[in-house]
Amino acid sequence: MNDTGDVLRALHALAQSAGPRIALRDATGSLSLGFAQLSAQISDAGDRLAALGIAHDAVIAYSATSDFHAAQLFLLLGAHTAVFPIPAHATDAELDGLLRLVNPAAVVTTDTASAGARAAAARGRAVVHADPQPDGSLRFDHASGELATDNRRIAGRGVVLTTSGTTGTPKMVALNAARLAGGARNVATTLALAPTDTSIEIMPLHHIHGLVAGLLAPLLSGAEVVIAGSRDPHRLLDLAVRHGASWYTAVPTLHRAVLQAARKQPDLAAACRFRLIRSSSSAMPNEVRAGLAQTFGCPVVEAYGMTEATHQMSSQSPAAPASHGNVGIPPSGTLRIQTADGAPLEQGDTGEVAVRSDTVIDGYVDNPAADAASFVDGWMRTGDIGRLNPDGTLTLVGRAKEMIKRGGAQISPIEVEEALLAQPGVTDAIAFGVPHPTLEQDVAAAVVIAPDAACDPRQLRARLLDVISDYKVPSRILLLDEIPKGPTGKPRRLDMHHLVGDALHGGFEPPLSPTEDLLSALFEEVLETPAGRHDDFFLAGGDSLSGTGLITQLNMLLGTAISPEMLFRYATPAELASHIETIDGGRIRDRIEALMDAPPDAPPDPSAPRA
Repeated sequence: MNDTGDVLRALHALAQSAGPRIALRDATGSLSLGFAQLSAQISDAGDRLAALGIAHDAVIAYSATSDFHAAQLFLLLGAHTAVFPIPAHATDAELDGLLRLVNPAAVVTTDTASAGARAAAARGRAVVHADPQPDGSLRFDHASGELATDNRRIAGRGVVLTTSGTTGTPKMVALNAARLAGGARNVATTLALAPTDTSIEIMPLHHIHGLVAGLLAPLLSGAEVVIAGSRDPHRLLDLAVRHGASWYTAVPTLHRAVLQAARKQPDLAAACRFRLIRSSSSAMPNEVRAGLAQTFGCPVVEAYGMTEATHQMSSQSPAAPASHGNVGIPPSGTLRIQTADGAPLEQGDTGEVAVRSDTVIDGYVDNPAADAASFVDGWMRTGDIGRLNPDGTLTLVGRAKEMIKRGGAQISPIEVEEALLAQPGVTDAIAFGVPHPTLEQDVAAAVVIAPDAACDPRQLRARLLDVISDYKVPSRILLLDEIPKGPTGKPRRLDMHHLVGDALHGGFEPPLSPTEDLLSALFEEVLETPAGRHDDFFLAGGDSLSGTGLITQLNMLLGTAISPEMLFRYATPAELASHIETIDGGRIRDRIEALMDAPPDAPPDPSAPRA
């Protein structure tokens, strides 16, 4: 990579060395920009922005009707001022909220009838038309409205992004040109990117992963970037073959889709010539990583990053194999593991990951409360849980706020998902916490099962009881057509309880047999709430202590010796009834029918069979 500390200077230098060589190409092949063209367009954009009266410290938002033009706008505008990329599929309400938060001086758009332009007009902001020209340039013309005078101002060229938090107001992160160049250099150095490389950009270009790893890292290395223009995995494979792509980067969700597409089109996959595949932004399932490596015959590199650190903080190397879940050796002095109070921990101890480096921000935009909570003694708290291994590598356990706290034990949802994804037929999975009155949280999960797979959630739960500890096994596993994901492909783990709440608890269904009737009555007595045949004991508020009491009462009534652990395997009246009715050749079922017909004060039959 050109070793300058600024994106603008690096691109101008590349214009001298790379000249007409292609920098950006769209998926159709109809649009392309050489390095010299790009450099000239950046200079022209600066002149035009100044003529329009846009100050260097103003924040301007932008939107485009294509990913190619979104990349072009980011490079042309971000070289001169701070820019905010408007997400392509944001709703009107989201757009209004984002513009209110960012408060730009103007919105630049390739389509003056776009939702972004309408939202800008509604908020009284100027709209600038970036009109695509036949030669591949963009002509900037004032379209409507007046430049704001009360807009947000940020010193330094670059980009303003919002964090992907799922609750509360998003935090704003300002990344200047030096940090962007440094973040891109981190990725390029790890992957040994060179002018001979070609990559397919499939990540959204309003996200740090797409902007830094997918766009800037190869571009500032003098390599060609093909903008896919969609998240279609079949298109990625086709483009990779057509342009001889040597690598691509994506989130695990997209990698899974690419792997599935490759298995459906093995000839197309075999024609790909990837020298590496990179994954970041969330944990990659081991079976996806292994599948990609086997299918494409190249290393799969896992990296750890976040917006506040200009993306990459640690990464595996394609030249050195690394175990799954290990994200490489972070640069010296840039990462430590600490307690919740900020005290550093010893090597091998598990705690919160904290980071500091030239690419890590030293504060959020106008958010002193977030700064106080996130920055301590020059270190930024990431909210991730991990440990540094004896060989210096970093292993991530999960997000602190995503860890499931069940009865004093901390459960990593990633561990539960790995166990689910290892089961035949499971194509996607997510584990998440749900509120519990005595345990604080219980474990739930949702899965996607292949249409031809011979398994169901009940069977999966039974299998997990033989794979991971009982307390980690989800009390309920839901079957979904698709796991809910955010705009960047991250699973919406913290939203799951609300998204599938009705399905988790379901409607009340009365017992259908004497055994179910007896068990529902016992559930209701212990839980002090009505219990239908499909109500899960633990999700309804039960725990191991109250479950032991329930099974003790059941054994006293039936004269049996059923283990309390059976309640973990059969947690609803219907499931437990189906198990009990098989005991002692079905005679327990007869005993229950007699018991349910007996007078209320009748004592248990001492001659009843024991199991």
